[in-house]
Amino acid sequence: MNFRQLLDQNISLAVQRAIVGIVLEEYRHTHAEVSKKYGDEEAFDVQPHIRRANIESALLELEDRFKGTVLIRPGITERGHHYRFVVCGDFVLTQSYVESNRRVPRDAMFRNGFAGDPNQMLLDPEAEAERTRTLAAQELTYVIITHTPSVEN
Repeated sequence: MNFRQLLDQNISLAVQRAIVGIVLEEYRHTHAEVSKKYGDEEAFDVQPHIRRANIESALLELEDRFKGTVLIRPGITERGHHYRFVVCGDFVLTQSYVESNRRVPRDAMFRNGFAGDPNQMLLDPEAEAERTRTLAAQELTYVIITHTPSVEN
């Protein structure tokens, strides 16, 4: 089974489309919001942070729309930044902005073992090996939804 088939088996097409719709809508919404409120320089600085928060807040609607198939859980990075992740079947998904569509998200300590404990609130580096073992035992797959603005933005 290839990755696409595995993805489709765990995350329905309706959920996949809803996630894409949320990301696209929050790009539009955030751009309009910061353009109206801030000057060009300030908008450039705050837009990525507001967009991430808007996307992750909007992801909350998935749990209500797809009851029983989608769980939304909060997380906190070791630097104290909050985020949400989506649990669908055997998949744990987070979202990350990348500078271009040919880049991958920067490496982060929590990514290797994150899917192993979807209820973990604080990602403790000392527990990384244990989370990696748990991940292998649970056979969860961690997926990063990457997004980047179009060249027009």
